[in-house]
Amino acid sequence: MALVGFAAGAIIEAALPLKALASIVDRRGFVRGGIGALAAIGMAAMPGVQSRSSAAPLFFSACSDHRGQHYIAGLTARNTLDFLLPVPERAHDSCHIAALGHVAFFGRSPSQRVYIVDLNSKTLIQHISAQSNRHFFGHGVVDGAGHLYLSENNRQTHGGVIGVYDSRQHYRRIAEFPSYGIEPHQLQWLADQTTLVVANGGLIKAPGESKTILNQDRFQSSIAYIDAASGRLLETFASPHQGLSLRHLAVDRAGQVFIGAQSYRQETLPLIYRQSAQATLSPLLAEDYIWQSHQGYTASLALSDTLLAVSSPRGNLISFWDVHTRQWIKQQSIIDVAGIAALPPHLVASSGAGCLTAIKAPGQQRLDRCHSLLWDNHLSSSY
Repeated sequence: MALVGFAAGAIIEAALPLKALASIVDRRGFVRGGIGALAAIGMAAMPGVQSRSSAAPLFFSACSDHRGQHYIAGLTARNTLDFLLPVPERAHDSCHIAALGHVAFFGRSPSQRVYIVDLNSKTLIQHISAQSNRHFFGHGVVDGAGHLYLSENNRQTHGGVIGVYDSRQHYRRIAEFPSYGIEPHQLQWLADQTTLVVANGGLIKAPGESKTILNQDRFQSSIAYIDAASGRLLETFASPHQGLSLRHLAVDRAGQVFIGAQSYRQETLPLIYRQSAQATLSPLLAEDYIWQSHQGYTASLALSDTLLAVSSPRGNLISFWDVHTRQWIKQQSIIDVAGIAALPPHLVASSGAGCLTAIKAPGQQRLDRCHSLLWDNHLSSSY
């Protein structure tokens, strides 16, 4: 099926008839049954859509509507829609490719596609297809030369792979190297912009859309540091606890890596860790009741100066931490909180209830606006 995008005022027809979609049960189990073709929808019909200058900063997120149609979207700092493009599946994270004025949206694992949006025309110009024995895990980063690095799964061996795609050659796949673990999820650059840090979640899931985990009692999660030029493993660190899956990352200018985990254990465990100068992972410091309030689940991490913010959709909260002392500061309730991104000196949080919240400091917030869209787990920006 040909992918179709639209800009402001354009009416788009799908390559296949639009199928009826089941109603949403909750944001993490959007559609019961198959996903239909791309919706026939015009941007002009969407409330809050405004034009912007090409230099204006944007936020990017996947989202869905109450009919179960999935989209990829750009938002201005004033929380108006810059573009809203239908896609045939739920997406996950995104990455701004500044040199070309593109943004890549990564399909949610186990996706076969990455969607490339041109920010000038506000259209979906291309998709990257996974190789026949691979799927994407929903995250990626770009380097200064325009190479896009994507976390992938080798379906035959279950080994993690980092695929390399050249944005200046129409996103042609030019190389790959191991992630040195299973189920690579989020990856980030260290400050040197040559070293990748990769969170290998360690889980092997049943084929297809099943959430069944085949190795839940014995999986090995890790953090790997990789030289991106050669694909050589520099160092790897195992998860501090069996049954703790390391999944999401944030890196500060001093080279400190912050890691968000998801627990498959009954007992209470720390869910956020710091690693500095390749030392052993150190848990952030909080009482058990704080960890229990996260419901064993963290999603997005974002840094603003000396503050780390971590979302927990299951706990309906954002927790705030001091990056130097590792101490918990406080937490803030946001129903079905999803992504977090920096808008200096603020943080911006999205939610599955459709709201975006600008957070000045822990405990201080301004509710900007709620859309009739349900935002997904991650929020990135062009800052």
